[in-house]
Amino acid sequence: MPLAVLALTLTACDPQVTEGYELFGTWAQLDVPAGEPGQQWTFHDDLTYDKTGGENESGIFFVEGTRLTVQDDPSSIGPDHLAFDYVATDSHWLEHAAFATGAVSGRVGTWHGVFENLGEPLTVDYTVTLRADRSVHETRRITGPGRDELYEGDGTWSDAPTGSSFTITVTLVGPGGSIPETYSAWRLGNAIGGPLYERAAF
Repeated sequence: MPLAVLALTLTACDPQVTEGYELFGTWAQLDVPAGEPGQQWTFHDDLTYDKTGGENESGIFFVEGTRLTVQDDPSSIGPDHLAFDYVATDSHWLEHAAFATGAVSGRVGTWHGVFENLGEPLTVDYTVTLRADRSVHETRRITGPGRDELYEGDGTWSDAPTGSSFTITVTLVGPGGSIPETYSAWRLGNAIGGPLYERAAF
């Protein structure tokens, strides 16, 4: 079945999938690390999308509330079927959003998000606490068929030298051992996450 027909079939089955109209258009990644290709997403009004840059893929998408599900064309190399939350304004779009669970001050607060790899299937339920003293505490619960693992650890966060991002460095400890991680995040609205994109075209 052609992707556009499948997308419209999904729409006919569930009126909620027509949410996400604010995503329609093209978005270019901000604060791209030196030497890396920036990613660009284009969401079409027939509920198909294209992604170019570091990853090149095409597929279908739908939205339920703040939850975005994307599924690559099966002919793609290593096709993805993913679901995660997002925040979008007229000018910016934040991928992989973790929402504030209480009062926050700037970036300081506790943030919760859920990422799903629907192809495996695998769910990562995570909570990140950013403190005013620039310390971090993070937990990640990873579940799937025959799998239920909790990783937890501490670290620090700091402003990036350029751009609007900040950097989280944390060491998580769980059944698989110690996992040191460093990643960039942004705040948009009532969430942190990333990458962050700027609207390039409607």
